[in-house]
Amino acid sequence: MIRFYLLKFVIAVLCLIVVRGVLAFEPVVVTATRTAQTADQILSPVTVISSEDIQNSQARDLGELLSQVPGIEFTRNGGYGKNTSIFMRGTNSGHVLTLIDGVKLYSATVGTTAFQFLPLDQIDRIEIVRGPRSNLYGSEAVGGVIQIFTKDGSGKASSHAEVGYGSYNTLTAGAGSTGFSGDSSYSLNVGYSNTDGIDSQTGAQPDKDGYDNTSLTARWTRRLDAENDLNVSLLHASGNTAFDNAWAGESVVHDSDYTQQILNFRLDHADEEGWQGKLQFGRSLDDSETFADGVSDGKFDTTRFQLNGQLDWPVSGQHLLTVGSDYSKDAVDSSVIYDIDERSNLGVFLQWQGIHGAQNFVAGARIDNNEQFGTHTTGNVDYALDLTSGYRLNMGYGTAFKSPSFNDLYYPGFGTPTLDVETSSSFEIGLSGDSYRGHWSIRGFQTSIEDLIGYDPVTWASVNVDKARINGFEFEWDGLVKAGLLRNWEMAASLTLSDPIDRSTNNQLPRRAKEVIQLNLDRQHQTSRYGLDLQYHGSRYDDKANSSRLDSYGLIHGYFGYELNRSWTIRTEVNNLLGKVYTTAKNYNEPGRVWFLRLQYQAEK
Repeated sequence: MIRFYLLKFVIAVLCLIVVRGVLAFEPVVVTATRTAQTADQILSPVTVISSEDIQNSQARDLGELLSQVPGIEFTRNGGYGKNTSIFMRGTNSGHVLTLIDGVKLYSATVGTTAFQFLPLDQIDRIEIVRGPRSNLYGSEAVGGVIQIFTKDGSGKASSHAEVGYGSYNTLTAGAGSTGFSGDSSYSLNVGYSNTDGIDSQTGAQPDKDGYDNTSLTARWTRRLDAENDLNVSLLHASGNTAFDNAWAGESVVHDSDYTQQILNFRLDHADEEGWQGKLQFGRSLDDSETFADGVSDGKFDTTRFQLNGQLDWPVSGQHLLTVGSDYSKDAVDSSVIYDIDERSNLGVFLQWQGIHGAQNFVAGARIDNNEQFGTHTTGNVDYALDLTSGYRLNMGYGTAFKSPSFNDLYYPGFGTPTLDVETSSSFEIGLSGDSYRGHWSIRGFQTSIEDLIGYDPVTWASVNVDKARINGFEFEWDGLVKAGLLRNWEMAASLTLSDPIDRSTNNQLPRRAKEVIQLNLDRQHQTSRYGLDLQYHGSRYDDKANSSRLDSYGLIHGYFGYELNRSWTIRTEVNNLLGKVYTTAKNYNEPGRVWFLRLQYQAEK
């Protein structure tokens, strides 16, 4: 097996040896440390998906887009708009914290985020931090953090519009505008999509399961004075998605109405001495109601309020001390009666960042006090040494935790109110560099998780019974090809090898592959831009017992865009170019070859 992994690594390196180039700029990232840094300054592994990356991607939903990031896999229970799970660095789907403009979005009943309902056309950029970050954010940040930023009004005033049509009678439309007025800027965007879909599940209702989504984002920023800014933003997405139920009759129609909403108010302060502070209030909604033949058979709504305060204090020019506090309250409104339907949490954190010559440090700790399960402490330490020739050696250690969901604790019949939190510890070491051939990084990591929540097969009660150990290896490379057949192509490639083991049984953790290879190629040629995305995912198992095997699969996606003039572009995309039949979850179908054509308008005012 080791020889097999090494062979794949060598092949990946050989494929990239002809690449040459360096990124033109380093994006500013705020998620890794809750302070603004350029990506090359950050000590933890970070991926930034820009608005241009989203525009040039052939991904039709957020799950497909995130699956192109090293260390991330996704599963989907059918086609677009169906339940989507994100696995980061081999951890569970509930071990990923999701933020929208700094506000946490998730369902308190199931403990995960409904990625399938978040529309790509409302997203400006995404920051992904791999590795534990509970020391800054509290619960869920075991495998990492995904922060999504909606479109803002910065830059030049502009307007845009788009209409598209494709496979499965899929129709999309959207429009937006950004501008300025005195000391204020604004952004307003609307979008709509509708598809007939595919038959989501074999062995259930033999019908197509459609999906529609209506979305809106709005942002207003006001310069109050020389030191203070007010930022207000809103994301709203709602619609209906049909699904299959293998436990019901073949003629029963199942569907669900949903709403995802984020409201954010943030006051930013920055003075001439370098002090910075922010005060933020946010509210998020995750609402869902399911129907069988038009009759409601379940409602699960989560409302979350949060209040955050943070102060950044520069010390001696080379150090930054950050202190802050987060308060949140989750409330559940459901057709199921929970013994307790709300809970609050208070977290206090401290972080120090420093530079001493060629050495870089980040250390932080956090205490969370939850009214359900008491106090929990987490911490992180990251260290980097800048070596000669532009190389950097990184090391990091961190602890994290995941709070039990309301279903784990109180769902009638199998909830257990005495559950402990799931806890983890992670260590990683890596080497990276910028050379004449581009930017590369290589990392090894290990994560151990204790008190994983499972279910007693006799009583069906939730219990802290499982343990996991995940050993992993990540290799990334990006640059610009300067010779050969791929001359002037932008290239990004990654290889992820992992061994996600359930230590209770020594089985492979379900729905996680041991090897993932990705290669992305893009080229701009005069008024045309085109690209290919190639993915390979190793075999997985659908269950904890490893009795149901999911085959490995490879996919090829492509796109071609042509600028008709300065304002208009026509673009075509093909997903699963070879029509590969595959599945990411047992008995759930994935779309076959999917084509899409869209017309885009973009103009500066």
